[in-house]
Amino acid sequence: MIDDSKNGSKARRGAALLIAMVALTTIAVIGAAFLRLGVSTKSEANSSLDQDRAFYLCEAAIAESSLALAKGKTGGIASQAAPAQFGNGLFWVNAANLGNGDYQLDATAMCDSGRSSIRAVVHQVTPTQFQAALISDQTMNISSNALVDSYDPSKGTYASQPKNIYNTKPYINKNGDIRSNAGINMNSQDLMLGNVTPGPGNSVGGIQGSTFINGTTAAATSTIAFPTVAVPSIGSMGAKSVNKADPVAARTLVAGNYHYTSLTLQNQAAFTIQGPATVVIDDFTSNSGCSLAIDATSGPVNLYFTGASKWVSNMTVTSTSPSARSVSLFFTGSTPVDLASNANLIGTIYAPNAAVNVSSNWVVYGAIMAQSMSFASNFQIHYDESLALSGRNGLPVQSISSWFRVPLPTAQMGKKRSDPFALLGVAKANCPYPSNAWN
Repeated sequence: MIDDSKNGSKARRGAALLIAMVALTTIAVIGAAFLRLGVSTKSEANSSLDQDRAFYLCEAAIAESSLALAKGKTGGIASQAAPAQFGNGLFWVNAANLGNGDYQLDATAMCDSGRSSIRAVVHQVTPTQFQAALISDQTMNISSNALVDSYDPSKGTYASQPKNIYNTKPYINKNGDIRSNAGINMNSQDLMLGNVTPGPGNSVGGIQGSTFINGTTAAATSTIAFPTVAVPSIGSMGAKSVNKADPVAARTLVAGNYHYTSLTLQNQAAFTIQGPATVVIDDFTSNSGCSLAIDATSGPVNLYFTGASKWVSNMTVTSTSPSARSVSLFFTGSTPVDLASNANLIGTIYAPNAAVNVSSNWVVYGAIMAQSMSFASNFQIHYDESLALSGRNGLPVQSISSWFRVPLPTAQMGKKRSDPFALLGVAKANCPYPSNAWN
């Protein structure tokens, strides 16, 4: 007789074993799935972390490139063939000068599996070249009884500020430096409230007992560069003649850009230029009793004289401006510039290829920089101290005009997430640090 109870017990045990095996298998499958999910999640987290690191490294590359620009370099850093190393990653920056102070910086960075590329356009306002009241490339000649001092326009006009007195001559500050790449000749009764610095191997001549120089006369150890003037490209409007009887509108240039093949101010004609304005003049002629007024209260005025310019002695030149930074007279040719008129100019004069001869009737609140200079007796220049700096510690002022992500230089970089040094075929030990990789 078969014992059914035993058969039933075996069946139950078999069913329980099957259920247990199914449960264990399910648990194993679920465990494997969770393990795989965990590994995948960790991998994704690591990948995301690497990507963030590459992105921040790319931003660091842009910052390093901007610093290089500020220091006078091209802005380029290292290259794809020889990248710069930084931590566990690497980067390089390609820079392009777009003109008008704009620089395009293309940075690419890699860190472990992370990849990032950024394009930024940086606008840079470089420091003014007017680091002294007078700067010449060749010999500078100063006649007797000249005065060079300085003032801070943020404290008001030169006339409104309290004066010091030296030997009956009033002055404000003692930052009216003079520089030359060659020699400097002084004269009697000259009052120089600043350093008088000749070029390397040169000296200051003509110093007499009545000559006073507040600072040093030691020669410079290096010369000053005279950059080429970039004349704006503006369509010609032909010749312009201004007459005394013309209506005010015809005797006024409102804000805008202008280019004249010639500009003639006839007898007694009063002509005004209002800023912001850029004016290119190929030939300039003034006549008896005329006047030129430059109004830069609403914006800067830049005048480019590309050819001959005639400034008659009984002409009047004036400017209205918050500082010398707002009015600029550029003389781009090699024809001598004779400034014989009566003038009170708040602004700067730059003639890198020409000799500039300045009469005693010119009073400049700013600076003059020319190939060579000669000054008549009783000449005065009051250096505008705001010309000395464009930004902190004299570095250029920079701003980001645009910023956006761009594709990687090659698709392969994005597909292969291996070690970046191995991917580029470079040894980390041979990669320079960023500060040593400026182009």
